[in-house]
Amino acid sequence: MKRGDNLSSKKNGFISVPTELILDTEIPYKAKYLYIILKKHSFDDDLIIKYEKLMSLLKWKDKKSFKKYLLILKVNGYISYEFKKIIELIPLEIKIEFKKPFIKLDRDIINKALDLSNGENIYNHEKGLLLLYYLEYNFNEGWGYSCPSFEEINNILKMDTKRIKEIIWLYHINYICEYTKGYMIGNLKIRNRYVVNNTIYDSFNDKYKKRYKNHKAKPT
Repeated sequence: MKRGDNLSSKKNGFISVPTELILDTEIPYKAKYLYIILKKHSFDDDLIIKYEKLMSLLKWKDKKSFKKYLLILKVNGYISYEFKKIIELIPLEIKIEFKKPFIKLDRDIINKALDLSNGENIYNHEKGLLLLYYLEYNFNEGWGYSCPSFEEINNILKMDTKRIKEIIWLYHINYICEYTKGYMIGNLKIRNRYVVNNTIYDSFNDKYKKRYKNHKAKPT
């Protein structure tokens, strides 16, 4: 696979993120979110963008924090750059370092999740994107869903149950991620089930399609 063939360019409609980045509990969630935004707006893993524009895309205002999370990504080998100071009139040049394995989500899903925030709840859409990647990582093709527990999600993403439920409900009603609430059968607990409405390849019809058009169930 060539470096530019990593399913991240605007032409093919996917944004791939290294699996180890999503699962790394030592890297702050804001650094992970920054990586996703850098990746989203890069072309063949190269990004040239003015600082002000990038901060607008991130919905951030603090330059010190931006530099901190940028450096974390660089030190851990996820990006590279040569500039030492940020001069607002000079575009930033950042290279995304391609790492395998990766998790890919289509741009439609990412755009919908970002549009839902409207700048109102920055925490939700930052951690919400990470939640989508984590659920996609856990997706079992044989079962047709992912089913991590709230505890497992919290261990990786540091999200409490109330926050997870809020975000998942928002994603469910907007057809971003189907959520089916778990239930009990005697003493057996059936876990919550999640289906990220990602674009997948339909080998039978030789085309790409969404996982679903309509929800199978409504959560309660």
